[in-house]
Amino acid sequence: MRAFEALETLELLGANQWGLVTTAQARAHGLSNVRLARLADTGTLQRVRHGVYALPSSGSARRQDLYAAWLATDPKRTAIERLADAEPLVVAGESAAVVHQLGDVLPSQHQFVSAKRKQSSLPDVRVSRRDLPLTDVTTVDGLPVTTVARTVADLVKAGIDEDHLREVLRDAIRSKGTEITELAAALEPRAKHYGYSSGPAVLEGLVPQVPTNLADLATQLAASSNVRLPPETIDALARLRSAVHVDMNAAAQNILRAIIPIFAELPAISADDLRPMIEAVRNAMPEDASRGNKPSRAGETESRAIESAQD
Repeated sequence: MRAFEALETLELLGANQWGLVTTAQARAHGLSNVRLARLADTGTLQRVRHGVYALPSSGSARRQDLYAAWLATDPKRTAIERLADAEPLVVAGESAAVVHQLGDVLPSQHQFVSAKRKQSSLPDVRVSRRDLPLTDVTTVDGLPVTTVARTVADLVKAGIDEDHLREVLRDAIRSKGTEITELAAALEPRAKHYGYSSGPAVLEGLVPQVPTNLADLATQLAASSNVRLPPETIDALARLRSAVHVDMNAAAQNILRAIIPIFAELPAISADDLRPMIEAVRNAMPEDASRGNKPSRAGETESRAIESAQD
């Protein structure tokens, strides 16, 4: 097999597995170890880890080492074959936190969960045996990963320290499709470990009143409602990022859900368009829910917010 034919074969193999290919897969398609070594020596292939190579098409993919580790746990089978399994190997724990970009967790090993007993001789890979309900698994960039809520529950069970947990929760709250109630439930079993009486108390204690800015909340709710906001709307909201804050509570969510369709109809939005919305959010929020965020001089704060939007 000539060099260009070998590369073409490898590219077809790697097309559906992040531009990566294993030595075992290449060998099954007629490429010898010697051929792979020559392609690596010329720089055509890049060795990611033992038995896994990156193709020219892979570029500088994020989480490449994690993808390579996942492939290395069952190197003979392609990603397509493995993802068709009823219960594929799932990224979990600290590795899942990295995939979801929760906090600044730095895993010492690639962590996976398998429904079947599976041992790995790879020193930087840990596979735990556990049954996961389908509701606890999602897909990110083609890779099975525990959901944000399940990931938080796993981190808490593993004993993540309070400072790291605080950052994880802040990012988890902003993640698409994750409900506050899910996070509270994930924290419930270990709440007393952190000195709190319940899961909701952990949230309230580590991320007080779960504050979020109007831009983040509006865009998050729009995404979860499959509503596409005009770029001008997102830009105008982003300008208020540091000036207007609301609590992520039922009142604020209901108000924003109601007005998001109105946003979608606007070709553009100005600071003046935002003024009634800001007042509606402030006036509708319960006094105890907005405690600590409602300014003592509302007029002055609003003026600063509008000036910020116009800059």
